[in-house]
Amino acid sequence: MAPVHHLLSYIRDRFPQLTDVRFEAWWQGLIGVTKDFLPLVGTIRGRERHYVVLCAAGLPWSTFAAQAAVRMSLDGESHLDRFFKPDRSFTEIDLLQPFIPKPLTFALSHGYATSYLRGDERKVSRRKKLIGAAALAGAAAGLLKLIGKASRR
Repeated sequence: MAPVHHLLSYIRDRFPQLTDVRFEAWWQGLIGVTKDFLPLVGTIRGRERHYVVLCAAGLPWSTFAAQAAVRMSLDGESHLDRFFKPDRSFTEIDLLQPFIPKPLTFALSHGYATSYLRGDERKVSRRKKLIGAAALAGAAAGLLKLIGKASRR
């Protein structure tokens, strides 16, 4: 809690026009990163005046994310919206999240994002849908095969 109070007193001392700014939530635990290492910047659905800014991948990315958040708050949009939006598709590895532990999903996503991930969020989302449909079709075919074998007995 001390770092937050220190930051708030610094802001209020240096920028008196921001004395009414409130922080509703903050994280002072371990550094968090997204599955694709890119920052999260955007509004919270239903609370368009609240902005999410998360970046733990270094100072240049943090500065970039802060600038995008300021542009969004002042202009209503940023040219980086599609890359940073909080509800974006991260990687195709997200499909495994229900089946494997979260730390393993993050580790696999980080390796995939740094080595193989190409394209923007729309391409990732499209690939996830295709992979999901193929997996569902494969599961259905396997189930039909099992039912066919059981009915022959």
